[in-house]
Amino acid sequence: MPALIRCFSSAGMAVALTTLHRVCARLSIAAVCCAGLSFVLLAAPLASAQPSPCHLPGIEAWVECGELDVPLDHGQPSGEQITIGYARLPAVVPSEGATPLFVLAGGPGQSAVGLAGQINASLSKVRRERDIVLVDQRGIGRSSPLSCELEMDQPYAPEFEFFDPDVLAACLAQLPAGLGAFNTFNAVQDFDAVRQHLGYSQVQLYGGSYGSRAAIAYVALLPQSVERVVLDGVAPPAVPIGLFGQSAAAAYERVLARCAQDADCAQRFPDTRSQWREIMQRLERGPVELTLPNPTTGADEPVRLFKAGVVGLMRMLLYAPETAAMLPLAIDRLYNEDYRPLLSLLAAIGRSEIINPVVNLNIVCNEDYPRWSPESAVADADNSFGGDASHRLWSAACPSWPSYQLSDEQRYDFVSDIPALLLSGAGDPVTPPAQAETAVQSFSNSRHVVVAAGAHIVGMSECGDKVLASFLSGTAPSDLETNCFADQQAPAFVLDSMGSLSTGRASAGVAP
Repeated sequence: MPALIRCFSSAGMAVALTTLHRVCARLSIAAVCCAGLSFVLLAAPLASAQPSPCHLPGIEAWVECGELDVPLDHGQPSGEQITIGYARLPAVVPSEGATPLFVLAGGPGQSAVGLAGQINASLSKVRRERDIVLVDQRGIGRSSPLSCELEMDQPYAPEFEFFDPDVLAACLAQLPAGLGAFNTFNAVQDFDAVRQHLGYSQVQLYGGSYGSRAAIAYVALLPQSVERVVLDGVAPPAVPIGLFGQSAAAAYERVLARCAQDADCAQRFPDTRSQWREIMQRLERGPVELTLPNPTTGADEPVRLFKAGVVGLMRMLLYAPETAAMLPLAIDRLYNEDYRPLLSLLAAIGRSEIINPVVNLNIVCNEDYPRWSPESAVADADNSFGGDASHRLWSAACPSWPSYQLSDEQRYDFVSDIPALLLSGAGDPVTPPAQAETAVQSFSNSRHVVVAAGAHIVGMSECGDKVLASFLSGTAPSDLETNCFADQQAPAFVLDSMGSLSTGRASAGVAP
């Protein structure tokens, strides 16, 4: 199974498989999931054409797909061209004058078109009267994808914790020239080129996680093109991606505090914190040696569970309230050395291609990692959850990754009166509400809503759809009715592998 990065992206009990797949499909900033790499050269330019009918997974009706040639470097419009792919979900009952919504995906490295089914289901009220347009960011999905073809002997990378340096070097040797052009700045120019290509005078933006950074950059660079903006799970340019230790620990402590106030959870899991410390101490002494069936042959093969991988699995559980409710049980099973549920999910989700690791490394290693200070990395590692595990992948890989310089216009300093709605989940392990408070300073006509029962990405919900539809239809940020967010309750805790649930409900807004 080809791979560059062998991270462990999700874990929990076997009954959680379907839920965890939905979590991985969220617009995630941190889910550097195990993605296969297959080398694809920059496609030869194709004639730009208007969208034509197409079928996308998860949507029964036909929608529209198209592609557009753009410059590899928008600073050299007559130079080499690449192809950008997009999809349009036409309004169900078009409303005259309804500005289309562009949805910008997360990662960095996630395909927006690949999220079409989820977005269609989650934003049905929004789509009723306006087009929704999904553009794959350059280097991803349908937009001149960047990747490498590297076959490895072992499907679960048992010999190393993050990646094999030799594999990384071999991948870099295959990548085409112009890697520095696959950045946020050029991606925003691509989005606007699609806007013009489709004949829209302005667009509205929804950016989730890293997509919120892309949306902020769009507003900063091309404010005349943007009518309104929604930022969900906010990742402002001022806050570098990757230092998730403190925020993940805060989300973890929040779950444990809620468990302590739930009688059933408190009785069933009285020592979760000490169990987790013991698990970390075990893994610091070395990886757990296990066997796992090869997904192709079925033959048992060796696998190692490293500390950083287990931390990554547990952190992924914190991405959604439904899976966060499984955290005490997941830790209990690990503490008792029952790895079967974890491994079954690792095998299933490890085969999912959710984040393009080449694009992820290319952007984070150039736009974020250089802004980490030694002091900030040390401070982030001082936490009760996973230490420095959240950022060691980039610390290890980025020094070997090709670098490019950011221009002054890529700093995205601005103040705008474009109406903006910022959404945060109080239990978000990677983009906590404090980051939205940083971003809100750039928007003079804005509102920041914190969902007490929410985690990473709260707008892709029934309540979110209702609030977004109202906001995008013209309601002022200050006049939005958001009580449905306050009415949401955190799910009951899962008490055993049979799916038994706690009967008490502690306040979702409990402070750790």
